[in-house]
Amino acid sequence: MRIVALWLSICLTAWSASQAVIIFDASGSMWGQIEGKAKITVAKKVLTRIIEGWNRETKLALIAYGHRRKGDCNDIEMLLPLDNVDTHAALKAVASITPKGKTPISRALRKAAEALRTTEEKATVILISDGRETCDPDPCATAKTLKDEGIDFVAHVIGFHVDKTTDRELGCIAEVTGGSYFSVDNAEELTRAMRTVAKEAARPEPLPNITLSASEYEGDAWIQAHHEIFRYRKKHFVNETPPKEDYVTSCTSFRDKACNVHLDKGRYMIVSTYNAFTRRTLLEVTDDKPQKRHILMGRTGKIRIDSIDGDKRVQANYTFYKNENGERGDYVTGCTTYSGDTCEATMPAGDYIVKIAYEYDGTYITYTSYRPMRIEPGKIKRYTHRFHKIAVRPVHIIPCLKIDYTILDKEGKPVIEKSAYADETTVAVLDEGNYTLKAQSGDQTVTLPVVIKEGNLRITPDFNGSHRFDPLKAVWYIDGIDSRVTLRHTESRVTGTYPTDNGKIVGKMVTSHRFEGFWIEDDSRKKCNVMKEGSYYWGRLVMRFDETMCRAASEWEYCDTAPNTPDSFNARYLAPLHNPQ
Repeated sequence: MRIVALWLSICLTAWSASQAVIIFDASGSMWGQIEGKAKITVAKKVLTRIIEGWNRETKLALIAYGHRRKGDCNDIEMLLPLDNVDTHAALKAVASITPKGKTPISRALRKAAEALRTTEEKATVILISDGRETCDPDPCATAKTLKDEGIDFVAHVIGFHVDKTTDRELGCIAEVTGGSYFSVDNAEELTRAMRTVAKEAARPEPLPNITLSASEYEGDAWIQAHHEIFRYRKKHFVNETPPKEDYVTSCTSFRDKACNVHLDKGRYMIVSTYNAFTRRTLLEVTDDKPQKRHILMGRTGKIRIDSIDGDKRVQANYTFYKNENGERGDYVTGCTTYSGDTCEATMPAGDYIVKIAYEYDGTYITYTSYRPMRIEPGKIKRYTHRFHKIAVRPVHIIPCLKIDYTILDKEGKPVIEKSAYADETTVAVLDEGNYTLKAQSGDQTVTLPVVIKEGNLRITPDFNGSHRFDPLKAVWYIDGIDSRVTLRHTESRVTGTYPTDNGKIVGKMVTSHRFEGFWIEDDSRKKCNVMKEGSYYWGRLVMRFDETMCRAASEWEYCDTAPNTPDSFNARYLAPLHNPQ
């Protein structure tokens, strides 16, 4: 009986509007129990009584979801079209509902909006659900979008014995549409909800007394703008949006239609947004006499951007900030040339700083630059940004050495700093212009001028070094343990030393890229039964060098056990030995 009373109370509220849409949850979870009965049984009984007593002056539509197929997010059906109620047909439709499927709340709201879109009359949507959205991300955002699109409706939402997370999700739908949310869980909460709805139903809906519209400039055509209205208090600043707790209502005006709201007596701030514009307007309401407010948002301009790399259109991101004396100010807007398409942005006329970001080859190479840009009122600016790649590969240098690259602009300011090994090609993205490349390895630096005009460029810094390279007479770095190994070799014998427990390596190259031998230390976690080169602490070691002989994957074990992968480490060439003997 308490659910029946709640539904009847909500429908009194619905009758203050000229039309209503009931969205009925028939998902599989409606077979769950509430007060010892299946929720679907209780809900169908309630809905039957609602239809039997429905006000024939109020048009009604009935939508059900999840009642025909399992696992189908598109199982949403208009059981009754929006019209005066045919009681016999309506009761027959309700009796046929059997829960089976999912909970596509967002899509059901859109289905209701389709029924309401053809009329400009205010409507009430009544949603009853026993669970969260199971198909789309955010039904609350869907409800807000529908309101912003001009669908004039209030949603009252009932949650059947739901958890707190579902309470928040369902309650948000009611909140953003100006409706009420009722979580049916116990008699006390239900009684409070009934009283609230009954009070609202007893009060006739006030007529709108504020009409809002907007244009860019006096005498211009109307534009679409969103208007949020807050109570204005003495503590508020006229150039700042009041806090959320002072929010009252909102509406969206369109190019061919103003929006209307009712405001009680008092002082308000209207915060209107259009593209990247925000305008704040103070308003005082002294009575119910209608007032019209036309908001002048300011002139805008457009920019259309293409991104070119070589002869290809590419994806890049453009972010616009206010230009405050040559420094980046607040974010304004942005656009992206997705899949090489032209991107377009509309913004207030004025001066900006645009951040240009381009990722070449995924996230491997990132280009970012900032440049000033002016947007003229009423004009379309066309801009093509051309990206130029330079590929740097040094010559006459030991391939394993690390090189630090710095690219300086014509004022000597570093624009790119990167590091790579000499056997790698380094790619950077630059704008057209004159630059200087500095490539440094150890105490040797090569400096080259770089001129970017069109297309891409390949650069080969020449270190004028010897081609002679012996990876077995060198210092190697052991990844993961931050240690170094010094290798030497004479004829077929390879030896080495490392700092851990006075460690030594002995063995030989069994192939041109594979070392097999032993590690020997003064102490370790395991003692062997026999000695190796005067120590009981030793084990077998294998090092597999890559083709460049700059990197090695190594495996080891204790004593004479064959090395295995779990006990492994990686090593890389660090520097040649100045005195290999």
